[in-house]
Amino acid sequence: MTTGPATTEVREGDPAPDGSGPLEAARLDRSTYESVSAREFALMVKNPDAWAGRKIVVYGVITQFDAATGTTAFRADIGPAPMADPYDYDQNTFITAHDAGMVADFVETDMVTMFAEVQGSLTYDTQIGGSTTAPSLLVNIIETTNLSSPPSARPLPPPAPLPDTE
Repeated sequence: MTTGPATTEVREGDPAPDGSGPLEAARLDRSTYESVSAREFALMVKNPDAWAGRKIVVYGVITQFDAATGTTAFRADIGPAPMADPYDYDQNTFITAHDAGMVADFVETDMVTMFAEVQGSLTYDTQIGGSTTAPSLLVNIIETTNLSSPPSARPLPPPAPLPDTE
């Protein structure tokens, strides 16, 4: 008796064996993420659990990405719009990446744009012995934020002529 290779029935709508499929396509479809206003962002920060499952675009700076956070999670200060100065982002947020490979080249101080799903709130222990609660996001797409460079400095005017001393 000979047996052939095992076959698996794939039905319409099922994810493909390689992980692609409708769910993967929706996760990577930027048009399914909403930009939020400063007010909407403040409401999300105030009650992240009420926003769980919503897909939003946020901008920020990575503030901790090290052995303590692991290879798929990091802390970032974020906001609803890109900022030129990383210190303008002031909302501490816990970010978990969909997979380690997508964040492997990012490090602390990188300015990023993230397409993420709100997971709710997360309480974690701090290094100084307390705890803090912050919004938790699952990032599905992350990229370096490219801000237009500031205008170049204008050239100095030519020096004024010296007065005649003759």
